[in-house]
Amino acid sequence: MSTRLFVHIEDDALVGWMATKPGAPLSGPIALAAGSEPPTADEVVVLVPAERCLIRRASPPPRGRAEWLRGLAFQFEDGCAGDVEAMHFCYTDDGAGSGWVVAAESALIEGWLQRAEAVGLDPDGLVPDALLLPTDPPNNALAVPDKLLFRLGDGPVGAVERELWPTLLAAVGGVDQLQLSHSGGPDVAGFRGDTVGPSVPFLARQYQPSLPNLRSGSYARVARQNARMPVIRLAAGLLLAAFLVHLFGVGYEWWRDQQRIAVIDSELSEVFYGAFGNDARLVDPLAQLEASARTGGSSGTSADLISLLRAAAPVLATESRMRLNGIEFRDGVLELALAAPDVGTLDGLRERLNSVAGLAAELGGTQFGDGEFVGRLRLQGG
Repeated sequence: MSTRLFVHIEDDALVGWMATKPGAPLSGPIALAAGSEPPTADEVVVLVPAERCLIRRASPPPRGRAEWLRGLAFQFEDGCAGDVEAMHFCYTDDGAGSGWVVAAESALIEGWLQRAEAVGLDPDGLVPDALLLPTDPPNNALAVPDKLLFRLGDGPVGAVERELWPTLLAAVGGVDQLQLSHSGGPDVAGFRGDTVGPSVPFLARQYQPSLPNLRSGSYARVARQNARMPVIRLAAGLLLAAFLVHLFGVGYEWWRDQQRIAVIDSELSEVFYGAFGNDARLVDPLAQLEASARTGGSSGTSADLISLLRAAAPVLATESRMRLNGIEFRDGVLELALAAPDVGTLDGLRERLNSVAGLAAELGGTQFGDGEFVGRLRLQGG
């Protein structure tokens, strides 16, 4: 069941009222003090004094809404007593093409949040109390002990001292069908009205999450843990998916390299057995071929292979941008399958090998695949 805690400042103290569900009577008052455990609620709404806020009806233009919102502060500069650059503005659309602009000094908002934090609360909303007055009839006022809250149709919304109420009515040219309610204190300059009991439960009946909320923009609260969980789970899922894709890519590269190594080993073994016979013991084919050449015990075929490898090895060792995919020696020709990022790298290697004394290189059969160029480089004695 969703619970909502309404908090109001009374005589420099924070007093709360708990609503267990919409439309149900509120339980309270609840004294909120530093050091005590505040009640647990799904939503915390702080009613801030309307007389400390700028509250205006506004209709954004049909086009250029983003620019209109960015310049919101300077559009209402004439109605502010202070510096608009030191104020926080917010706008809420009521769904009919217009809405409410609410603003308050940044220092005030920070003070309200600090007072709530001192009693262990992190408010979801900071809403001017006068905006919670009923809208039926359109003209409503609520007299509380120290002031009078008013909401006059689409006109002014705010709070004044009780003694200034007649002056305000004269300034707006009077109102029709005014609904005046009392929540403590004497009558207002001869005006009578119904007694509604404590002001917070009366105002809370009209609360809607769509009301303007000063806890927005740079003052937006960090979402509760349970509200963050879907986002956290989504981020964790995306991170895990990215890790699995990366792991699969690394595994595929390792498997492909192992396949290439196996092919090269097979070709080396073929050269080895062709040189020493099928009964020879294979341990390290390159080392055995080289040792046989040094001792003079190798055949002419293996000697030719060793001489080609010795001549080409210094040049091949300096090229770090190529990969050896295969090797084949037949009829005195050493053929290397090489992969490079571009054809120019392969051709440059061919030219450097041709510059080596006693070595002739020829490039052929170049193909493009898997983002690289694969060519067959044929080496033979010059």
